Amino acid sequence: MPWLMAGCVVPEPEKFREPKSTPPVFIVPQVAPPVNQIVRVTQGDALPFTIPYRSEDSAGDEPAAIMYRNFNTPEQQRLDGDTFEETSTFDDTERSFGITVRFDMTCGDDRPENAACCQQLTLLATHRSKLVLNDAGIPEVDPDVAGQDLAMLVWFAAVSPPGPHLDVVGKCPTPITPPVTDR
Repeated sequence: MPWLMAGCVVPEPEKFREPKSTPPVFIVPQVAPPVNQIVRVTQGDALPFTIPYRSEDSAGDEPAAIMYRNFNTPEQQRLDGDTFEETSTFDDTERSFGITVRFDMTCGDDRPENAACCQQLTLLATHRSKLVLNDAGIPEVDPDVAGQDLAMLVWFAAVSPPGPHLDVVGKCPTPITPPVTDR
């Protein structure tokens, strides 16, 4: 009879937290071109941007990044995006957004002739579920919708007209609203 009383004690399974998305974290020292230098280009050039990052993408919510010219100014323009990559965990370090910017943008007339104009390039990264569609049905990043699931990088570009130019950069556009300090 004692052998009938023998048994195993099985503990309750361990409780794991529900997976959630974390905002993309940029690996800034590997970003190309570097964010700590002015990007010098000639009008009409196309320049690739490579932005390595890490993020935890829960429940199949793919990361997305969109580049804007003069974000949050009256001159704001969506340039390019790299969206809907495969999901992964924060341990995956081999991911990067790849965006090509074509500098066919025009400059204002408030600069010396043949001088470069300043363009602010802003990359906003979040997850697919946080994107909104604009009036044309194109995905955009809305910082209010993305909330805490948002990462941002900013470059400044000196866009020179074709031909010989002065090494002068015109005034850069400034945001129309105060910057948000909690992001």
